[in-house]
Amino acid sequence: QFNKLFNKMNRRSSGWFGMDNSPWTLSSAWRMGLDVAELTQSNGWKWAVFLRDPLLRYLSAWGSKCVMDEDRQHMNCLPPESPLHNASVEAFESNVRANFASQDVMAGNPHWASQAAFCGGLRGTTGYDLVQVLRGDVNLKVREMLRMVNASEQYVDQFFPTRSVSGHHTRLNATDYYRQDEIRRKVEEIYAEDFRLPGVRV
Repeated sequence: QFNKLFNKMNRRSSGWFGMDNSPWTLSSAWRMGLDVAELTQSNGWKWAVFLRDPLLRYLSAWGSKCVMDEDRQHMNCLPPESPLHNASVEAFESNVRANFASQDVMAGNPHWASQAAFCGGLRGTTGYDLVQVLRGDVNLKVREMLRMVNASEQYVDQFFPTRSVSGHHTRLNATDYYRQDEIRRKVEEIYAEDFRLPGVRV
């Protein structure tokens, strides 16, 4: 949703640069002709990050990449040797145990990698002007981010509606899938760095 929001604000649509329907990099610094090294606070830039509960993020990744197979042929389902999954709790638990034993592979895939490794390394969010977690009133949090730079809030409701969830999310019940303490602890260990980020652990 953030990709789509910024693409709309930057007037960039799918199809730019030979891309098909992918919104993922259209508003990235290099696509906009910007040098990341120059995007500093001393140069007037603001830095914001939105974090997600690692337990929910793992469950969502498994649901979309392994169960629903959104990318086809399970190309982003990890570990690579994973069998075709059903949506059973037992299948999820098997996946957690398999990924726990092969965490290096996860680090190379943005759907599974630690959030702490994003943006060149979050460094515990040191130097960020805004740190938010994707829970509660996300619409208001996105508006707060845009207000830091006096940016238009025109499209916020479209991509972050106040009464529903738009875009990628999971309908899988975390309470059901994390029924075993062992499974929860394994995911917490996989994402130990993420759980140390501000506001993630409640």
